[in-house]
Amino acid sequence: LDLLCRPIVYRHFDLSAPQLDSLALWIKNTNIRWGIDEEHREKIGVTAFKENSWKEGLKRMLLGYALPSLDHRSFKGTFPLDTIEGENTQALGGLAEFLNRLFQTVKVLESNHTLSEWTTVLLKVIDQFFIAEEETAGELQVLRTLCRELTEVQLLSGLNEPIGLSVLRAHLDPKLQKDESTRNFLSKGITFCRLVPMRSIPFSVIALIGMNNK
Repeated sequence: LDLLCRPIVYRHFDLSAPQLDSLALWIKNTNIRWGIDEEHREKIGVTAFKENSWKEGLKRMLLGYALPSLDHRSFKGTFPLDTIEGENTQALGGLAEFLNRLFQTVKVLESNHTLSEWTTVLLKVIDQFFIAEEETAGELQVLRTLCRELTEVQLLSGLNEPIGLSVLRAHLDPKLQKDESTRNFLSKGITFCRLVPMRSIPFSVIALIGMNNK
């Protein structure tokens, strides 16, 4: 839910901030706690049960929307969430699509891939979860560039063995932190940064701060 609440994500699924409030309430009312489903729980070493999982909670929400109130009676073993109503019910479609993509992505990220395969995987993740708007275009371009560089690294290094996500993150995280200070040079407002990345950009006013520091 924390991931979905980021504007760059929820707008991709045609959701709004008020709709997120309704989704959070429905998630609370269905008592979703943790885990994708019983198979996911068994995989991480606990008893396989579906209750209070994301898939079971989503099923209760969708049944509550599709069926008339059953007065707290079950439908084929599932209790619909009878409180699903109002104009924000269309947000259920966005939530269902988000969760479906997220669960599929989790399976892909758990597998090892070559660097060129990781390029394809990560570019797909960007397209499936993030919306490209004026405010986010620069950041998404940085991500896409780093993803495409993985294929070049494989060609130059000759590393054709599959690697896991932890190794990939160890490679990408420092690059993302390094690139953070070099984005959005020409954005509106005032830009604060070090001198090195800004030396060739013709701003109207350049102010140096802290020159008298010892």
